[in-house]
Amino acid sequence: MTNLIFIVFVLTLVLSLLLTPAAKIIAQKIGAVDLPDHRKVHTQPVTRLGGLSIFISFVLGIILIGFLAPSLLSDIIPESERRFITRPVQYFLIFVSFILVLSIGIWDDVKTLKPGPKFLAQFIAASCLFIAGINISVVDNPLGTGNFALSFLSYPITVLWIIGITNAFNLIDGLDGLAAGIAVIALGTIASIAFIQGEPTITLISVLLASSILGFLWYNFRPASIFLGDSGSLFLGFSLAVLSIEGLTKASTTFTVLVPIFALGLPIIDTILSMVRRFFSWFLPNKKKNNESVSFKQIIHSIFQPDKSHIHHQLISYGFSHKNTVLVLYLVSLLFGISAFAISITGQTSTAVFISLIIAATIKMGISKLRYNEIDLLHNGIFYDIYKSLVINKRHFIKILDSTFIILAFVGSIYFQFPDQLNKIFRDQADTAIILGLPLIIQSITFWLTSLYKETINRLGIADVFKIIKSIFTAITLTSVIHYFFLADLLSFSYLLYILNFYFLVTCILGIRVSFHLLRYLFHKSRTDNRRVLIYGAGTQGLLALQQILALKSEKYSPVGFIDEDPYMEGKLINGFSVFGGHWKLKRLIKTKKIDELHITDATISKEVMRRIYQICLENNLQIKFFDVQLRKLNQFKHFDEKAKNLNYAN
Repeated sequence: MTNLIFIVFVLTLVLSLLLTPAAKIIAQKIGAVDLPDHRKVHTQPVTRLGGLSIFISFVLGIILIGFLAPSLLSDIIPESERRFITRPVQYFLIFVSFILVLSIGIWDDVKTLKPGPKFLAQFIAASCLFIAGINISVVDNPLGTGNFALSFLSYPITVLWIIGITNAFNLIDGLDGLAAGIAVIALGTIASIAFIQGEPTITLISVLLASSILGFLWYNFRPASIFLGDSGSLFLGFSLAVLSIEGLTKASTTFTVLVPIFALGLPIIDTILSMVRRFFSWFLPNKKKNNESVSFKQIIHSIFQPDKSHIHHQLISYGFSHKNTVLVLYLVSLLFGISAFAISITGQTSTAVFISLIIAATIKMGISKLRYNEIDLLHNGIFYDIYKSLVINKRHFIKILDSTFIILAFVGSIYFQFPDQLNKIFRDQADTAIILGLPLIIQSITFWLTSLYKETINRLGIADVFKIIKSIFTAITLTSVIHYFFLADLLSFSYLLYILNFYFLVTCILGIRVSFHLLRYLFHKSRTDNRRVLIYGAGTQGLLALQQILALKSEKYSPVGFIDEDPYMEGKLINGFSVFGGHWKLKRLIKTKKIDELHITDATISKEVMRRIYQICLENNLQIKFFDVQLRKLNQFKHFDEKAKNLNYAN
């Protein structure tokens, strides 16, 4: 077996090395040439049609296997999955599906196609494979033994997997040698797992395809003289989708579902990441300010449009060279492959969980380093904007949320205090309506009577927090009294039940109100399109200035922090913003923190310090503004029009 694998590998590699130059000649004659544009990295025209040489080498390799080991070809589709059709029909459907994908790719290489026809061709090809018996029919159960039969879901999941992986490789094909090299690594993973699991056909097919790609990669690595084109990327993605189904999803070990996902991890992550960031980009505050009406159709259409913000593009923007970017992504893909192999050969839940956690943490850290503002929802203002639209501007929404919290808090309290009674209560609809309906009515009415909904969330202070807690305490007390006298027969009374209820309700109701200020803080602190403000004076006036900046509806300022002459204040935090030191730090802060304005709030500033600050600001073209809030008698306003501006924040 090992000798056969080696022979087939070498012969197919030689065929690919010989056929790729011929594919370049054909591509030039039929006009399959990739011209440079703003989205692409290369600066000179490069021939496409690399998929043609890979496909022909691959087919010739299969013919060689047919001569050297004909018995292996008969085992491509297991007997249990032949779906009552004859073998020639199966082979015909498989052949048609691959030819269809290759043909649509070649057509796109010559004349650029819209996404619609390509998706339709992939859908038909995937459906042909499903009819031929290549499908995802079961999913393993990570919580126990056995697995779940997908039944009618098998078809959509199989088609979705095949189309998804096919396009994932199409999307990642953005640098010389990138998609081809990652395909080789993925095929090596599939071949290794198939070999260990005793599947010689999948092993040979994977090695065969890998050797076809390696021969092409000789011409495709930077500087590339030929590209995969859609003919190559679609064919490779389609082939890997099929091999992952047949070679990686048939084992009965726990977490088998993770093996193909990890084996093809990098293309999958890049595809999902691209779709998510394109979707959320429509909701960024700076984009919404254009006041252009955007339809859902436009948003969905944009998700499938190419751009220049894929993972490899971000790495290049970081300063990586073209070749180093490809090598880094090879390494990432290799780590995914090793993880898939480890999960597959161990078959242990603990190993799968440990590897999954490590991979998840690594992905999270890696994505954060790529600086995608679209998916940084806490800082980019999307959550903040949604919160303002729903919770702040629509009062009924907060009432609905509070009602939901009342029910959840009460059910949670019952679960922790009387877990054995929970199932019994919910068996009877009448009991459920009384036990949940009465607290909902009592507590909602109490919130209304205690003026809870008259409070303004965007000006929440300590007194408001105390009032909210008092309203909740009153509501819980009334509910407990009603429960003690009228509901004890339906649900056992317990003081601990209502202590838990109070704790849960305070956490939810107060949390949803305080979270607005957290989102506003994160949004303002990370904004880059506003004027960055440094506040002089970390006292009461400075704190008022900070609150005024955060409350400005125009949101044209972003506070950076404070400077203050008091050495004790240096290094301290005020509402999450640092006190950097005295005025002697100003010159360095202007450069390192990119300060646009200095807002002075300390009225006791000395003339000498003011002179120094003024000189530094003059040298660095920094604007100075004064913040002053005073209480004055009405008879002092002889020239009201001139002095009124001192009462408001400078604009």
